[in-house]
Amino acid sequence: MHHRLRRRLAAVGSIGMMIGLLTAGSANADAAPALVYGVVTAESGNAPLPGTCVELLTTETTIAGQGCADAVGDYHISIAPGTYRLRTAVNGIVRWHSGTVGTPYYPSAASVILTAGSRRIINVPMWGAVGSFKGRILDSAGTPIADRAITIARAPLTTPVWTIRSDAMGGYDTGGMPAGRYRISTGGGSFERDLVIGAATTEDITVPAPAALNVHLVDRVTGLPVLDGCVTVPGKTCVGSGAVRSFTDLVPGKLTITVGKSPTLFATTQEVTLPAGTTTEVTVPVELGSALQVAISSAADPQSHPFTCSNIPMEGSSGAYCSGSDGLLTIGPLRVPTIRLGLVPAAPFGALWVGPGSGPDVGVGDPAQARVFTLTPGRITAGPPISLQPGKSLHGHLTDRFTGKPVVGCVYLPELSNYGYVQTTCADGEYTISGLGAYRWAFDATGGSAYAPVTSSASPGATDVDLTLQPGGRIEGVVRDGIGRPVDASIGAVSPAGKQLAWMQVNAYMAPFNLGGLPAGPVLLRVTVGATTCWFSNAGQPFQAALGETLRIDPLIMAPDCATTLASSMKAAS
Repeated sequence: MHHRLRRRLAAVGSIGMMIGLLTAGSANADAAPALVYGVVTAESGNAPLPGTCVELLTTETTIAGQGCADAVGDYHISIAPGTYRLRTAVNGIVRWHSGTVGTPYYPSAASVILTAGSRRIINVPMWGAVGSFKGRILDSAGTPIADRAITIARAPLTTPVWTIRSDAMGGYDTGGMPAGRYRISTGGGSFERDLVIGAATTEDITVPAPAALNVHLVDRVTGLPVLDGCVTVPGKTCVGSGAVRSFTDLVPGKLTITVGKSPTLFATTQEVTLPAGTTTEVTVPVELGSALQVAISSAADPQSHPFTCSNIPMEGSSGAYCSGSDGLLTIGPLRVPTIRLGLVPAAPFGALWVGPGSGPDVGVGDPAQARVFTLTPGRITAGPPISLQPGKSLHGHLTDRFTGKPVVGCVYLPELSNYGYVQTTCADGEYTISGLGAYRWAFDATGGSAYAPVTSSASPGATDVDLTLQPGGRIEGVVRDGIGRPVDASIGAVSPAGKQLAWMQVNAYMAPFNLGGLPAGPVLLRVTVGATTCWFSNAGQPFQAALGETLRIDPLIMAPDCATTLASSMKAAS
């Protein structure tokens, strides 16, 4: 069919392009006209639809050019260059289209951009049977409402498929739509009805009187008013402070009040139903959080504020709290009464823990020496100003204590290793930790499951910090059910203080579990099978791991009356 159309256009020549076309002028009237042509067919079966008119509009109501399909469905429109939208009209029912492949679209359709002398093929598929809804949008007094958004959804769904707006007289027209049941809604008024095919169904929509809402935030613990915190409702901007957050011109019915998270406030939501024409008072209990704020700058240039992140993770997120361009780092909301603050700045600056000092450099490298900040719910606690120093590296080697050979292991900083800009690299018995402040750092070295971990401390600098490791203790055994059968389980070795020393997953068909690299000293075993966790000790006393030795425990029976907590596993000792 496209070849037939091109042959026809070639025969009539450029002058014949104007035949049968209704063309409007444009701002560029002297430019060579553009040509839009194609075929109008039924969406199902591709049969031509003679008499269907294709229109190009500069607005939703201003027709700039029109061409109607002939007996074989061909149409063509010659028009001045410009930007248009394309629609079809059959028996007064309108349908909008995109300007690319003629796919169904509505008044928000993509624009068709035509340049001087251009030719554009747009084939237009049409629903074989369509209808429409039209009418007026009225307020409760019967006055037309102009420029009101109207949403159209395929019932019983409520998610809008598209949106149109009422004209200056409050009128609306959905345009052509296929058979089905629709929900037409605006501002609290709506109707749901089956489409009448081949006709335009007239239905006026009365919008109820708007509702108003006053929101009062109170501390859920004390009941006292909370004056800060962003409150929003659908379609309205945030009201951020005051004893009362007021909203007017709301759609009656059910809506959700959202209280946004702030440094001293946890987010919450609450539903409320608003009657038309009245103001509803709502009290929303909120949870107060505590916060800590520090100002960060470069020691060499106090006007520079290096990007810096903290060791405190955001609740409900994998990210951490980081500073802004002004150098302020605000951490909150928090539910804990105290925190220790570790800072990890971008290169070339060094990480630090905020220590108890009061001078220009308050950093320390050992978290055990860090300052403990006491926080108050509902308040931002100010910390000391932080002056960042250039970062340094800690470098050294790991070797076997007995053979002197390199140990394939690594070195970790408690709570900061590989966190943000602190980077640890380990290969062939050599390690490097970069991005450290010039403090004495506490760190752990491990040789994997073969060697016992070593805890040490050192200051970064030119001197290597070499460490020797020795084979760790091992515990092996089999986890069995109540009748002695091996079972799938996860098992961990834990110190009496609750620190996990080793962990592995086993199944019933594997060899016995083997937890290696244990330090010498007391160990408890935590075993989980399905949803059940049991703690195992040696008759109420911890098992004793010894360096270079293997302790065999078989069986570990997952009995119904097993100890379910670390503390209960030790009760037999008393």
